Amino acid sequence: MKEEMKSEFASKMEAIAKEATALVEKDSKKSVIIIATETDEDVTGGVIALAGCGGELAHGIAEFTTNEKLIGGGSSKESGK
Repeated sequence: MKEEMKSEFASKMEAIAKEATALVEKDSKKSVIIIATETDEDVTGGVIALAGCGGELAHGIAEFTTNEKLIGGGSSKESGK
């Protein structure tokens, strides 16, 4: 059986995912979604992390995909508007 080595990118993404998960796991109003992929030759690897309340995850995805301010790179809360 071939032993697979994780790339530096995948290892760092896993560490970030673990840290982000720890930040949201005790708060039902927070969630995090991380999708990171990397292609090396003919193989694509990925790190996917979902943490938080299912309702918050769904709300976050819906808000991100439908809110023009978020799609444009910042929410009204962040820009002060």
